[in-house]
Amino acid sequence: MNIRTAIIGGFLVSVLLVATLGCEMVQGPPEEVPQPEERDLRLLVSWNAPMVISPLINWPDSLSNPAVSLVYGSLFFAAEDGQMRPYLADELTVEGDSKLVLNLREDLVWHDGEPVTASDLQFTLEIMLHPDFDGGASDEFDFIAGARQYRQGESDDISGLLVQNEHSLHMQLEVETPLSPWSLASLSPVPAHKMRDIPIGQLPEYLRSERPVGAGPYVCEQMQQTAEGIRFELGRHEKFFYPDEGISRVHIELTGSAETEQWHQHYDGLYVPADEVFDRDEPEGFDSHYTMPAGYEYLGMNHRREFFETPEARRAVKLAVDERQVIEHVFGEAGEVVTFLTDPSQSLEESETLYDLPEAERLLDELGFLPGDDNWRRTEEEVPIELYLAYPSGDELRQKAAEILTKQLAEVGLRVIPAPVHRDMLLFNIYSRRVFDMYLLAERWHRSTSYSYWQSDNQWGYQGPGRRPSDKDIVSRFWDDGPSDHLPWEEELAADAPVVVLGVRRGKLVVSDQLRGVIPWQWPALGDIFTWNWSD
Repeated sequence: MNIRTAIIGGFLVSVLLVATLGCEMVQGPPEEVPQPEERDLRLLVSWNAPMVISPLINWPDSLSNPAVSLVYGSLFFAAEDGQMRPYLADELTVEGDSKLVLNLREDLVWHDGEPVTASDLQFTLEIMLHPDFDGGASDEFDFIAGARQYRQGESDDISGLLVQNEHSLHMQLEVETPLSPWSLASLSPVPAHKMRDIPIGQLPEYLRSERPVGAGPYVCEQMQQTAEGIRFELGRHEKFFYPDEGISRVHIELTGSAETEQWHQHYDGLYVPADEVFDRDEPEGFDSHYTMPAGYEYLGMNHRREFFETPEARRAVKLAVDERQVIEHVFGEAGEVVTFLTDPSQSLEESETLYDLPEAERLLDELGFLPGDDNWRRTEEEVPIELYLAYPSGDELRQKAAEILTKQLAEVGLRVIPAPVHRDMLLFNIYSRRVFDMYLLAERWHRSTSYSYWQSDNQWGYQGPGRRPSDKDIVSRFWDDGPSDHLPWEEELAADAPVVVLGVRRGKLVVSDQLRGVIPWQWPALGDIFTWNWSD
C-alpha cells in the first residue's frame, strides 16, 4: 500500500462504499451467495483501500484491485520470472539517447466498440498528471520531458509526448531523470472519447457515477453493496484479443477482511494483496499461490545524521542486520529475502544476505565507536550512541520487525530505540522535515530506478553512486526475455544505497484445485484470469 492510500484509505473506504465507478449499482439487502454456475468463477478479495473501479484513482494501487485490472488491464504484466511481458502494449524501445517509443496492440477495442489509440494513452497521462486531479501519480512520470512542469501547473501540456500514429506514442526523455519502466507497466489507458469533454473538477464524480469503459478482458455489468463490502458481476469482453477459452463470467466480492473461516464454502478462490499477510493454511480442495511482490520492505538511514555520514558506518549497520531472520519471522511464507533494489524476481534460495557480525564490529571499531563498560558503543567524545527507529504506530508487522532489528543491532553494541509514530507525522518527518535517524517503510518496485536515488535532495541525504544507469540499460533489464545478470549500478546501489533492503512480501491466492491454468500475475492483479478454466 502506498503512502497516499495509507493516509486517506480509511476515510475513503467508508465514503466510497456506496459509490459506483461505472457499474450499475443495485441497492437492497445482502443476498445469499449462490453456488457458481458452470464456467463461472467466484472470488473473495480482501481489500482495505478505496473500493473504486478506475485506474485513475489511487494509482498505482488501483491495479491491485482485481475488478479494476480485469476491466481495464495494463500495458505490461510481470511474469513469474520477474520479467515484464507485453499485455495491452506491443513493445517498448529506446531510440537514440533520449526517446522512448511505446507501441500499443493494433487489435485493442474499448468495451463500447471504439478502437484504443495512442491518443487515449496520451490523454490518460494528461489526466493523471493534471495539477487539479489528485489520483495518486506524482513524480513517477518525471522521466518524460515536460511532465514535471505540467503537473506543477507551469505548462499547459506535456511537451515530451507525441502521438506518432494511431498506435504509437513517442516520449522524449529527461536526460537527468532515469527511466522508471515500472510506472509504464502499471499504466492503464482510459477512453478519451468518453471523458475528454468532462471538466477536470467534475471528473471524480463522473468516475463514481458512470459505467466504466475499459479495454480489459471483462466488462463490468453490475455492482451491489453488501454487508461485507462490494460485489461485482463481470462478463467476458467479446472483442478482447485473447481467445475465449477461459472463464466466461467472474463474480468478485471485495471485503474489508478475509478472516471469515468458511469463505471456501461459497467461493472458488481467495485473493489477499501483498500489503496484507494471510498465514492460514488452505482448506481441503484448494491450492495456494503467491503473487509477485509489489515492492520491498526496507530500513532507511538518514545520511545527514553524524553517525551515518561515512560509508563504513552505514555498511556496518547493513552487515549487522540479518534480513533472513526479519523476513521469515515477520512475514512467514509470504516473505522472501532480496538484496538488490531492482530485482523482484529473486527467490529465497538465490539471494545472498550481507549478514556478517564480526565484520560489522571491525568497521565500528576502526571508526572509533568503541563499547563502554555497559557494552553500548560511544563516539570518540564518549557520547553514547542512540539511534531511534521509527515505524508507523499500529503497524503490528513493522513493530515486530523493529523489535527484531533492535536486538540484532544490540549484538554489535548499537543501542536502538523503537519509536512508534503516527503515520502522518512519520511521513512528514521523513519527506518534509528530514528529521529521523532510521525508519521502516516499503518502497514500490516502480520507484526503484526513479530519480529518488539519484537526485541530491532525497529524504536520506544520499548523493548517489558514481554513475546512473542508461535508459537502454533499464529497458533491457526490465523488458528483455529471460533472466539477466545484475548490472554494475545495481551492485553500487546494494553496497551504498541509503536503505537496508530487508526483502519482499507477496500476495496470496488460494484457489480451487479444480481450476487449471492459474498463474498469478502481480501487474495486473489476476490479469491472467482469462486463461483459467475448470478441469474436465
